[in-house]
Amino acid sequence: MLAALYRIEHKSRKWTRRIFFWIISTAMTNAWQLYKRDRKEMPGTCTDTMDLLSFTCQVSQSLCLVNKPIATSRSHSRASSPTPAK
Repeated sequence: MLAALYRIEHKSRKWTRRIFFWIISTAMTNAWQLYKRDRKEMPGTCTDTMDLLSFTCQVSQSLCLVNKPIATSRSHSRASSPTPAK
């Protein structure tokens, strides 16, 4: 029932793709249910629970950032001087 709220639209005649997208959708819905349950058990965090669409968007954005380098500013504590050539 919950998986029908936000269906992943895809047109494919291959049954393997249909099964793949159904598995992804079911896994996302189950993960959201676990997220909601865990948020209720945490004190003081019940009001900030994401809906299914927001949760799905957050997970997809996080998966897009996997294996991408994190941009950090490097600050050198000392200036390096060039080594004289011999």
